[in-house]
Amino acid sequence: MYNLMKILSRIFVLVVALAIASCSNDGDVFNPTTNREAEVQFALSADATRTMIGEDGRTTNWVVGDKIALWAQKDSGEFVAEGAQFMLHHFSTEYTKAFFAGNIAEQTDDSYTYYMCSPMPGKVDGTSVTYTLPAEQDGTYNGAYDIMVARATEAGAITASGQTELNTSFIHQMHALKITVPEKESNFASKIYKLEITFPNAVVGDITFDVTNPNGEPTYSNTSNTIVVESAEGIAVG
Repeated sequence: MYNLMKILSRIFVLVVALAIASCSNDGDVFNPTTNREAEVQFALSADATRTMIGEDGRTTNWVVGDKIALWAQKDSGEFVAEGAQFMLHHFSTEYTKAFFAGNIAEQTDDSYTYYMCSPMPGKVDGTSVTYTLPAEQDGTYNGAYDIMVARATEAGAITASGQTELNTSFIHQMHALKITVPEKESNFASKIYKLEITFPNAVVGDITFDVTNPNGEPTYSNTSNTIVVESAEGIAVG
């Protein structure tokens, strides 16, 4: 396995379901606009957890197309939004905030608890969400597998005329594995087209968790401990 850690020339991002990692940063802000079904926006600050992995393999950034699912719960326990989709709409002029826009039913003047996860889950059942992590991957970064859950935050209603600020932070649920092949130390040819990695534990399959409990233990099904990385173009050694 140690030798496998030296087998590619660019980043391979492999989702690891049973190795849960925590990484959090503060985010903020809901800023509504006007629309009958309440088109609203919320912004995440530059310090918030983001999705696109940088060239260094560690730093991340929000990118166009990123989506977040949102739940809004009244103090009475009633949910007025469940898994509502928000998509990255624009950045602030100084790129200090990323604004996400979406439509939810207009809320009454009340206190709410907000929950979020990113990206959009494959299945929503109340506050339970399920993502599928594939056993076959192409070795490049895919934000669909960078699952994050926000800590709950309390605020007033999101309306068409007012501003409601949400202060929250996201917790990464996945690990990213970087594998590299030193050019002079490799026995491979000029490119690598397929790599099969077997882990001691299950690392892919279906992962299910409750968005109201971001620190809770997820459940797993249809799991496998093998990931196959295959690239039609090939990945150059060195």
